[in-house]
Amino acid sequence: MVTWGAIKFTLNPGWKTYWKKPGPFGIPPVFNWSKSENIQDIEFFWPTPKIFHEFGTKVIGYKDVLTIPLKIIKISSSEDAILNINLEFGICSD
Repeated sequence: MVTWGAIKFTLNPGWKTYWKKPGPFGIPPVFNWSKSENIQDIEFFWPTPKIFHEFGTKVIGYKDVLTIPLKIIKISSSEDAILNINLEFGICSD
């Protein structure tokens, strides 16, 4: 059974976060769903990132709001899914 969801990040003005492959100076996100229950797979649908040029370097990421749609596939369609995420996500203002 497939369920759809999303993770939404709202960033303060002037702050940014990075794409899944942020380039040489960005911090790639890490999602750990291992403590979730009744989850077979979770697929991310990353929106198209922006390219920022800061300090002579290309940075790939997002400003303002980032919403990542998720396709959640349960192991058993008759049981609830419990999502438990450990998330490491880099954000910065400069």
